[in-house]
Amino acid sequence: MNFLFGYIFIIYLLIGFNINYDASSFDSSRKIFLETYQQYQAEKELGIKKFNLDITNSGFVRYKRTGINNKAEYFAVRLDKIQDVNYLGDELAGWLIFKCESESVIYQTYNDKNGNIDEMTNEIRFPVKIIKIENINNWVRNFKEMKTDFINTDK
Repeated sequence: MNFLFGYIFIIYLLIGFNINYDASSFDSSRKIFLETYQQYQAEKELGIKKFNLDITNSGFVRYKRTGINNKAEYFAVRLDKIQDVNYLGDELAGWLIFKCESESVIYQTYNDKNGNIDEMTNEIRFPVKIIKIENINNWVRNFKEMKTDFINTDK
């Protein structure tokens, strides 16, 4: 009888843990990720006059950048569609790359002299400058924790 009671008690604890998951972990990881990006972003060196990276409570990554010629590029993808995060470059400059499920990233352009684009793609690249390799590794680890936290919140 004690065995059955103990088994039921453990199941109750496990179910309760998942239902009562603390979303503050996601919020904390999201804040750290965005603050880190603000330290190392490199859009201005690429001739981008305005840019914004946001990760919403509902799990959408939204990135918009506007060049000197007023061409705007917009990317959007859900966190759970991002399969991997990589860095291409060195400590002076490079790209943080979100590899996503096939055709899960919304890509749109506005004010493009060659015509506006509205299509689906599978990656987003963020320019990064002057970042130590250990900070890149911590950043990628933080992103993966944020994604896991988001998925575990059942949003």
